[in-house]
Amino acid sequence: MKSASKNVQGNPTVSAVLTTKCTIVDASSDIQTIREIFDFFPNQFLPVVDGLHFVGVILRDDFLKKYMFTGDNALSAAELISEKVVCLSPQSSLSEAKEIFAACSFYVIPIT
Repeated sequence: MKSASKNVQGNPTVSAVLTTKCTIVDASSDIQTIREIFDFFPNQFLPVVDGLHFVGVILRDDFLKKYMFTGDNALSAAELISEKVVCLSPQSSLSEAKEIFAACSFYVIPIT
């Protein structure tokens, strides 16, 4: 059994429950690629990277609202990044993540 990682205060960290196998898109990805990913995968979110750097998350609901509202097929992943996202580090405590989930209506908290 794998023991939970703990931060300097001795609290379990988010790295103990971190999902590392995620579907991601590049910031320059087009709307068709993003639509196909959301159609094929049941993900509620899609991390966006620029090279090896995390730049944000596209939430499925935000994507559908923005795309359906504008119908703009020229949008890129960078333009669809959700503005209401909080990030934590792998050393952040699980209790800190729990507080964020309880206070906000996030589906996901990216760990960067």
